[in-house]
Amino acid sequence: MTSKELSVGQSAQYVGPYRLEKTLGKGQTGLVKLGVHCITGQKVAIKIVNREKLSESVLMKV
Repeated sequence: MTSKELSVGQSAQYVGPYRLEKTLGKGQTGLVKLGVHCITGQKVAIKIVNREKLSESVLMKV
């Protein structure tokens, strides 16, 4: 989803220099979204983890 494809009332979300676009996949602990670097246009996969799904010992390592 590009900023032009966002619905009225939605705004683009960013993680550092990356704009989050479409969801590439979902799993038990979170989802993977397409990230596009704002300056270079490089595409990357960004994993977004739901902290509620992780054990306390795993959270200590993150």
